[in-house]
Amino acid sequence: MSHQLYKTENRRVHEGMKKQEFHALMKENPIFLDGATGSNLQRQGMSAGVCPERWILENREVLIKLQQDFVDAGTNIVYAPTFTANRIKLAEYGLEAQIREINRELVALSRKAVGDRALVAGDLTMTGAQLAPMGKLDFEELIDVYKEQIAFLVEAGVDLLVVETMMSLQETRAALIAANINPGVYRRHFSFENWKDFDHELFDRIYNDDSGEREFDFKIYGSDISPKAVEIAERNIKSAGVGRMIDLQTRPLSAWTEAPENGVLITNPPYGERISAEDMDGLYSLIGQKLKKVFLGYHAWIIAAKNEYIAKIGLAPSVKIPILNGSLECELREYIIFEGDYKSFRREGGRLREQNDDEPERSDAKPRRDRDNRREGRFSRGDKFERGDRFERGDRKEGRFGRRDGKRFGKDDRKFGRKPDFKS
Repeated sequence: MSHQLYKTENRRVHEGMKKQEFHALMKENPIFLDGATGSNLQRQGMSAGVCPERWILENREVLIKLQQDFVDAGTNIVYAPTFTANRIKLAEYGLEAQIREINRELVALSRKAVGDRALVAGDLTMTGAQLAPMGKLDFEELIDVYKEQIAFLVEAGVDLLVVETMMSLQETRAALIAANINPGVYRRHFSFENWKDFDHELFDRIYNDDSGEREFDFKIYGSDISPKAVEIAERNIKSAGVGRMIDLQTRPLSAWTEAPENGVLITNPPYGERISAEDMDGLYSLIGQKLKKVFLGYHAWIIAAKNEYIAKIGLAPSVKIPILNGSLECELREYIIFEGDYKSFRREGGRLREQNDDEPERSDAKPRRDRDNRREGRFSRGDKFERGDRFERGDRKEGRFGRRDGKRFGKDDRKFGRKPDFKS
């Protein structure tokens, strides 16, 4: 396999591979991984029970020779020996404070062994601690453990990450979440691929595009009036490993008196169809009041049925998107909550809806028609109309506005609208 295989746009791949690059690599050639590193190190004298990471750093030439042999045999990816270099496992040997240095040196050692002849993977595996309820380790804490190690591996310059030899699927999920990878994203098939209009090319492009990937540096606040609903949501949040991002509480809408500045609000109030409140009009009026007084500066998105209640909010939506909630016809409405009147809002550069690039700027005032463009004769007979002048009506056409004899119509002359006299 050529040296050029590991070059992308004249840069070294260990500056970080993109998914598209790795997938393209797999399509071009078969990929061979190294292994088994642990068994080979034990043959070279590493005894059971020692800290593998420390032993390798004390016997560097053993690993370098082993990984060079792997590459000579055709290996395309070698695993940096960071197998258990996480803070929980290193703590068993009193080395947790050196986690950054250990990961950095182990990656550098593998890079020295293979150079540009192969990719270097950061290796993530089990911590040895049991997850709750079997043990004391919380799922979110495990995500933090892997996230910490991943940060040090990326800093050290690995080309990719490998998750392997886990005790449970939950550990694997935690490692994937820590690496900002959705668990299940690598499944072989999605149901929507059976749709008649499924676009394979579009899906491949979206699936492999990580150009918009970024850190989530926001806080989510959630509330519901139902303690049971909050309890269910808390379990799902914990299972997804996003508890650090979400502050959830049982709280009615009336209790909201303040909110963080300039946020986005999303709510799905009862429609009065399947779920209702005692006073639906009052509920939607309260939503409008809270938007105006508590959530100034927000973009509020409300899912609501197309019925009379939504008008009680008392605000004009900037966007209305028709959607279905089951069989119910609903709308996803956006309300931009600004302080002051609309004219002041516009003067400061605000707008209620986004304008397309090819859409002309609209003025608040309607343009006045040019008086000179009015057709001559519409309000005059071609002459200048003077105050006090009267138009001559001319002769009316027979039968249009009067009888043929010139007299006014009477009630007995109606041809339509009169009930027939069945007695006569």
